Amino acid sequence: MYSTKEALAALAVELGLEGVGISAEKNKVNVYITEENFKNNKETILNHIDEDMVNWVFGDLVVKQKAYNLYAGEQVERTVTGGEYQCSLGFNGSANGNDVGVIAGHCGNGTWYDKSDGTAAIGNMSNGSLLGNFDAGYIRYTTNVTVTPSVFLNGNSMTIGTTDYAGYYREEGDYVRVHARSGNGSSFGPVRVIDNSFNIPGDTQDVVVTTLSGAVGGDSGGLVYSIANNGTKNYARIEGVYAGSLLDPVTGKDAYDYFSKYSRVFDGLGMSGVYTDSSFLAL
Repeated sequence: MYSTKEALAALAVELGLEGVGISAEKNKVNVYITEENFKNNKETILNHIDEDMVNWVFGDLVVKQKAYNLYAGEQVERTVTGGEYQCSLGFNGSANGNDVGVIAGHCGNGTWYDKSDGTAAIGNMSNGSLLGNFDAGYIRYTTNVTVTPSVFLNGNSMTIGTTDYAGYYREEGDYVRVHARSGNGSSFGPVRVIDNSFNIPGDTQDVVVTTLSGAVGGDSGGLVYSIANNGTKNYARIEGVYAGSLLDPVTGKDAYDYFSKYSRVFDGLGMSGVYTDSSFLAL
């Protein structure tokens, strides 16, 4: 019976079947099929299986994936008193044996959601920090739902190929891009690095300051990257985590953007790895 089921399953698409299974109780092969395909294909199906072995199950079946896909730069949410707090996911990685998603530390500790994929929580952040030399934390992904950390940028065909721990590509005069929720799949930039080690009095130290990108509220935590080309195509090279803007106290308007360095984030959070696209090295 099982070998017959597998043989029929191999022809499922050709025969217009919705699925093939086993009914141990009836000792028959479950053949899931629509009424229309049953009328059109019954005789052909019975060329591959005796009818007394078949338990016909009628109706349409569509696979609905339950995975929560987490992309760099996509919106994540945390419930707060009186509403909802939104931030952007920077990148995915691993820490202490867990899959994690890095966001800005000032986004806040607590339970986080990816409501574009469902209502269940994706995990909890408890190590968010904005003092010292980085403004970041990570969401430790839960095992209660299927969370899939992606190397893709949200709404974009570009993937994360590598990282810039040493900071060779974010020196003064270099250009970086910001990928965050309000870009709707497009990146902000390129923006020029104008200070590679800026200390904010009473706040985060050793951040990178750039010209304004156009990012807005809710973009905190987004991916900051430069372009890396492996000789075949462009990939994103992680430079850091977007933190926000610096105001001109005279005009009251945004003057610069700034972000936490990747190396500071990686070390400060005790991370052990980052998800990158293996095709970057497949020359």
